[in-house]
Amino acid sequence: MPVIYMIKKGSQKDGHLTILAIEEEYLSIISKQMEDIFGDRLEIQSITIKNLKRNIIPSGGTILLSGNYIIQLVKNFLPNNVRIIIGKRAVNIVNLKLLIDLPKGQEILVVNDNKINTDQTVEHLNQTMFEHHFIPYYPDMEFPDHIKYVVTPGEKHLVPLEMPNVIDIGPRILSIETLYDVADAFKLRESQDILTTRYIKSLVSMTQERNHIASIDLENKKEETLFTFDEVVAQSQAMSKVVSIAKKIASNDLPVYIKGETGTGKSMISEAIHKASNRGHEKFLSINCTASSPELLEEELFGVDKGIENITGVFEAAGNGTVLLKEITKLPMTLQGRLLDLLEKNKVVRKYSNNPVFVKPRLITTSLTDLYEQVNKGNFRRDLYFRLTASFIEMPPLRKRSSDFNHLLHQFINNLNYHHLDFSSEAWEALTNYHWPGNVRELYNVLSFCACLGEKTITLESLPHYVREQSNEKHPIPIKDIIEKIEQHGFLEENIMILKVFLDGKKQQVSYGRVTLKKILESKGIHLSEQQLRMRLEILNDLELINVRLGRAGTTISQKGEKFLSSYSEITKI
Repeated sequence: MPVIYMIKKGSQKDGHLTILAIEEEYLSIISKQMEDIFGDRLEIQSITIKNLKRNIIPSGGTILLSGNYIIQLVKNFLPNNVRIIIGKRAVNIVNLKLLIDLPKGQEILVVNDNKINTDQTVEHLNQTMFEHHFIPYYPDMEFPDHIKYVVTPGEKHLVPLEMPNVIDIGPRILSIETLYDVADAFKLRESQDILTTRYIKSLVSMTQERNHIASIDLENKKEETLFTFDEVVAQSQAMSKVVSIAKKIASNDLPVYIKGETGTGKSMISEAIHKASNRGHEKFLSINCTASSPELLEEELFGVDKGIENITGVFEAAGNGTVLLKEITKLPMTLQGRLLDLLEKNKVVRKYSNNPVFVKPRLITTSLTDLYEQVNKGNFRRDLYFRLTASFIEMPPLRKRSSDFNHLLHQFINNLNYHHLDFSSEAWEALTNYHWPGNVRELYNVLSFCACLGEKTITLESLPHYVREQSNEKHPIPIKDIIEKIEQHGFLEENIMILKVFLDGKKQQVSYGRVTLKKILESKGIHLSEQQLRMRLEILNDLELINVRLGRAGTTISQKGEKFLSSYSEITKI
């Protein structure tokens, strides 16, 4: 059973472990792993770097860092007598069955999010799966035609679309060596056999929980870790409007629905609304509706009352606090009726029980896509939709709040007291011109990565590869000249549509070969022969509006192409 929030009274444990990581996803993974192994012995607290504040880490406590590269980022927040354990990463061997079943002697490419992680993964795989030879793949290299297989540790979205036979072995986890370091730090007396068995159990559990890890916070967030409106950067008109609406919403108890792309700050605004409300000193609990099977999600939401298995659901555990349901569009239809009943009657009935319990937490829901679209498709109850959307907020993507960029950077530097962080002019241009599909969360992850490098000046070469790719264009786009050159060959609108397809792909961090591009265009009513499509791609390439990469790595829109498309949309009002 996954980690489920339960109220534990009077439980005595052997110590308190704080886990620190840059990325929320990886923090959820290793926190889940540590709970599976040490949940009965240690109180475990998980904090991302962006949520780290002074006095959160207890004096004399023990912290587990996701890597030694983040020591410089966190040192100013740590008490003098804190113990530090450096986490070491390993691949989850339970997920390697597909690699084991391959004929021996394969050459396999490895795709990860940056060079450091790619090289570490290659080294570990070569040591573990010595039957094969693993080779690092970087975006600027030509794809070897003889390669049949590609492996990635949970970064499938970074694999070029045309690469064959992609094997996702799941995100990397903490090594067994780290497990022993934690046990030694707390002087736990379990034998190595027991610890090894628990470690293997955690690997199996992580495999079973693939794509739905850490559905509910391992504990309710502490009051001092929650965001407030004072911490929300809102210099842009778009974000200023959001904060203004959110402050008004905070003063009432109506349900709130927040829509926005990944990383736009939906959880941050949810926390700020809670903190500014009359429930601000109560609990704030969150749960992801994509995280579990319908059966487990029901237990996590509403609780279980079955003999000795008594679990307090999130609504009951929240008391008079706030419950955040992430990705509400994924709430199964079978549970939508129960949620509506709870909102109407302020009562919850645990699974296997007939005794209702009075509950009245405030409800906030979020989604990446429009909830009403699911209503129209028949996937979401219309009556529940209108109850959940009594108050509505739409979070703007970072690309639509450019005037906030400098302020977000300075907030990052000030919060971490990292004032020596400096960027070359080329690196700064690349950062400001990057599209940021992961929005503010991606920006903070990139800045944290840069800060961990320990370099006096961050150069263009130091940035992650996907940021560097957009750094080549420095001059204004001659929009009229480009239009005239395209029109000399004809078919302007078809070329515009091709650019739009590539732009959509870039937002999803995928590139397209001609075969895939042709299929996408056909779905949009544009039917081209191979020769016609090749001619249009040659025109766009000659004008430097696309980046045609060799081999099977595919084609993407260039920074110049993005600027041209934006300018063209403005002058044609489309």
